[in-house]
Amino acid sequence: MNRKISPHEEQAIDAMLAELHGQPAPDLSEQILQRLRETPSLGDRCTESLTSSGSLRVEVGATRRRAVAEKPAVVFPWKIAMAVAGIAAALLVVVWMGRDFNDLNAPLTAEDSNLAHAPNSVLDRALPSHKLAHDDTALPKPTVASEINLDPQSAERKPLKGIPLAMDSSPEDPLEAIEPPQPQAAVVKKRTTAPGSRKAVTLVAKEIDTNLHDYWSSLGIQAAQEADVAEIAERLSQVLGTDVPEQAIESVTAFESFLANPQIARAAAQHFLNVVTDGGFKKLDADSQTSLLNELANCFGSKQPFDETLAAWIRGDSKNSLHWYSANATDGIHPLARRFAALTMNVDVRCIKCHDSVIESRGTQSEYWSFAGLLERSVTRKNKKVLSVTTDRASDDLVFFETLDGRQKVVEAGVPAGWIAGSGDTAAVDLKQWSQRVTGSRELARGVVNSMWRMIHGRPLRGSVVDLSTPPHTESLGSLERRLVDDLIDSRFDIARTLALIVSTSSTRRSVPMALRADQIAMSSQADIDHGNMLVGAFAAAQPQHASLPVGKRVQFASRSVGVSLDAIQKETMLLAQTLDVPDSKNQSKGQGDAATKKANVTIEQFPGKAAAPPVQWLTLIDGLDEKVNHLAYLVPMQKVPKPVNEVVEKMVTEKNSEPLILHRVWWMIHP
Repeated sequence: MNRKISPHEEQAIDAMLAELHGQPAPDLSEQILQRLRETPSLGDRCTESLTSSGSLRVEVGATRRRAVAEKPAVVFPWKIAMAVAGIAAALLVVVWMGRDFNDLNAPLTAEDSNLAHAPNSVLDRALPSHKLAHDDTALPKPTVASEINLDPQSAERKPLKGIPLAMDSSPEDPLEAIEPPQPQAAVVKKRTTAPGSRKAVTLVAKEIDTNLHDYWSSLGIQAAQEADVAEIAERLSQVLGTDVPEQAIESVTAFESFLANPQIARAAAQHFLNVVTDGGFKKLDADSQTSLLNELANCFGSKQPFDETLAAWIRGDSKNSLHWYSANATDGIHPLARRFAALTMNVDVRCIKCHDSVIESRGTQSEYWSFAGLLERSVTRKNKKVLSVTTDRASDDLVFFETLDGRQKVVEAGVPAGWIAGSGDTAAVDLKQWSQRVTGSRELARGVVNSMWRMIHGRPLRGSVVDLSTPPHTESLGSLERRLVDDLIDSRFDIARTLALIVSTSSTRRSVPMALRADQIAMSSQADIDHGNMLVGAFAAAQPQHASLPVGKRVQFASRSVGVSLDAIQKETMLLAQTLDVPDSKNQSKGQGDAATKKANVTIEQFPGKAAAPPVQWLTLIDGLDEKVNHLAYLVPMQKVPKPVNEVVEKMVTEKNSEPLILHRVWWMIHP
């Protein structure tokens, strides 16, 4: 049997274990020398080994020789045993003591430098020690101390390599070179850019033109040639209703200076109001028109942010609030809801009045009736005139509406949260809340950009996909829209600047396709006409100047053309064009050329003679010719199809015209 360990041997073992655990070793020189003197020979010196239970066994002298004699199969040379023990001890020392290699002056490694870009890890590790003691979430991951079954509470916590847990203000602190994570930008972009920090308008104009050419390239089309400067100036004079000199369209800055003239600003404001109110502005009395024009002209003269002006109109703070509501509500609350939604939030509500959006993903019937219900309770009308506007919540009553299948549903009145910025899951319950969220919002900027593009080019830049004449939607078109929207927000809703940017684009300088010109369309092939219309649809060519025909005259012409040959229709069309008055901006335009020349440049949109497909493909999803005709009227938008139009439809059905041809002719009669 092995003898018991002596006190000196036990002290030596404790010293060795203490040294392995990182504690300073005591001076045992005297005890070691005394043990050497007691050892009889080299063969009897101390030999150490580990038992199967993990405890340390020391064999000395004859006891060791006895063990060797009894169990020769398990005896190893003393050098091998000492080497194994040394390697094991070295590994434990390296693993445990490696946590203390904390040279703050050493540069961070590539792995450590990656931590600087982690959003939370660096700051969590850099929390002060008192924070770590109370916040479990800030603690680092378990260290090797726990993995080797040592008590983690008995060991002093050491900072990770190069990342000290306790920070001080010393300039040598390596964490000072690490930038803290930046907070995420707000979803809603408010007035974060000062007017002086916005980009130069000439630079923005070049970027927009680049976006426009990228858009045409993405469609695989080549834009029409540029028109003469005189032709462009004449065209803009017709659009704005005022004389536009050639010098004003030489550059974007030149047109900005042109708009600084108060009379020009009033002309631009008048055209804008006619566009966004669908002509309702013209139905106001003279005093109301003058007052509303004067205030809006300040915006087109770059003297007043448009979003603040519009918000004051909505919440009733302006003396022109009632005039603004009256201009948009001359034909009822539902047209008012449609116009307000389009301008202030860039939402198309024409389809969702009757059903949830099918073609586009945005908009539900419940959202529409919630918004329309708010306007109906906040606006008091009589004889097509708005008498008063209640900006606070008028009533807590629910809004009832009927679904397509006849069921009754209810919603709360308000502006849907998904339509406005900065609302989260909360709807605006009154006009005052709505006006606050509209101010400076991206939704308003998109609505203004598309309305102003329509003001110059006749259609929104990025209109609804349900429309017949909307441009093809691509990522390049979205980039173009975002460029204009960002600049409008950065300029604090300077709509004069936005108008100048739109006028200076390459789209404004394009010429009319040869196949669509008044003197060529009768001799052009259908393929050339279709190609010309495609260029016009993508804003790669100018739209031909069409005479404005009342619906009544169009219906009469269509009625006479039913059952008539195509040649007779073309001759009838030319005769009708010669009898029309040429729109000449009320004699305010440049007036170059005589009346005969102007009449030659005016054309009537070609009356459809044949068609192989409906005007838009989604009409094939609707059952019955009558419903398809009704949906075309909703696009105009009209509340219902005029009775004379239905009579012409019945006549075409009797003549056995194809359904696609009937639909094309209906659109020709009713579209603006």
